[in-house]
Amino acid sequence: MYTIETYIARPKTQIETQFNYYSEKLFLEYPEFCYISIKNKDEIIDLLNKESITPEYLNMAIVIKNNKIIVGYENKGLNLWDNFVDLLVSLIEKESSETMLGIEPRIIKLVKKGNNKLECTIYHEYELESKQLFILEHKEFINSLIISGNDFYSKLLEYNFPNKVHLEENLARLKDIADKI
Repeated sequence: MYTIETYIARPKTQIETQFNYYSEKLFLEYPEFCYISIKNKDEIIDLLNKESITPEYLNMAIVIKNNKIIVGYENKGLNLWDNFVDLLVSLIEKESSETMLGIEPRIIKLVKKGNNKLECTIYHEYELESKQLFILEHKEFINSLIISGNDFYSKLLEYNFPNKVHLEENLARLKDIADKI
């Protein structure tokens, strides 16, 4: 069973106010403050209404766990769900797929291994010794990503984010992926 949670990064001004300074390291040291769960409707809508977040460029983290953390807060970036949807579309078409995780030079690569396994490698493009390798249950992992991606895009529509066409397109892409697996 995979648990996938999506978090929106708080604006820099809120982090500076809380800690009296700003550093990217704070996102790893204090994720409980620096991020807001996408499920926290009131806070997300408040940030949107105050124009504290830009809908087209959502700074976020997606945390993926099973019995250990697969993708954690260190992989934050802009519009990560778009990257994951692209990754899944490519994986359906080929035996392997890879994409950047946000704007950092961190890469996630998925390779099909047999009928029900998936090799997941996460690494920094310039620091190959930091490579993480996981063997995952193929269909269970893909289905978990589809369900969580659907949840994310549906919540943004529910919260009345302005980029509706883009959100609906990604929901349709996720449905196509689900139909093909």
